[in-house]
Amino acid sequence: MNQYLLITLFLSLFSPLVAMENNEYEFRLATRNDLASLVHLVNEEACQEEGIVIPPKKFRNAYFQSAIDNQELFVISDGQQVVGYKKLFVMDDEFKKKAILEEELRCSGAHAKSTYRGSITYDDVTHDLQFVESSDAGSRPGACTYLYNGVDFTRKTLRGRGLNQALMRAAFDSVIAKTKEYVLEHSNDGVAMVYGITESNGAFDPGASCDRTCPITRLFVPFAQEIAEHVHPDESKSNKMLHERYVAFKPSFDPDEHEFKPLPDECSVEGRGVVLSYLLHHKEGS
Repeated sequence: MNQYLLITLFLSLFSPLVAMENNEYEFRLATRNDLASLVHLVNEEACQEEGIVIPPKKFRNAYFQSAIDNQELFVISDGQQVVGYKKLFVMDDEFKKKAILEEELRCSGAHAKSTYRGSITYDDVTHDLQFVESSDAGSRPGACTYLYNGVDFTRKTLRGRGLNQALMRAAFDSVIAKTKEYVLEHSNDGVAMVYGITESNGAFDPGASCDRTCPITRLFVPFAQEIAEHVHPDESKSNKMLHERYVAFKPSFDPDEHEFKPLPDECSVEGRGVVLSYLLHHKEGS
């Protein structure tokens, strides 16, 4: 059994609430059958959430349909309706990747403005994280497979039960085969996870208890280690990755707008575009 699956099993066995909820809920790729339930969830509850991207009313159905058709959306279902969702996908479309990295997260390109650079070390046994800020933390791999970790939402009455983390784990499990294939096909030497966060999710306080980076890292490092083992089976696997943050603004929309066009920065919530990158070719001692 590989390391990533071992850690997934460990978390399931020693998280009783998550294990209990796994029996009660389904965590899976969204289908078109979920479309009406997804739009209802956004219209009734998610639209009131300040920290997530909500498209204008006119485009919500098309927004989710596109994500479903592209296999970018995962849901939590109680058997009757969708009670949570998240976006996660391998960025294999160059046009979309450029738009996300340069325009949405602003972590690449001429207008990228860095605010933080450092490393995160993950303890395979305790799952503790060590955040270290350093200008000498290294460089992002030049040839890199990017994964986009997008919007996620769970009904407020169901929070605190580990459902979101279970959904994220299911999403990682779903995309790992495609990630391996993409890395090998493009001879990439790194994998990177990118996402946006606002103040409520630790945008300005790396490593804080509210920082969304912490739960993402605990799943992403074992995920990246499995990719590295697949590509370079005879090498030792690192438990450290590069951690970068850039000035970005959460895309905000007027709910009644008739164009799918975000509001200007001065009308949006400032946050950070985050890049976690892992070098697949690891030398002992580095």
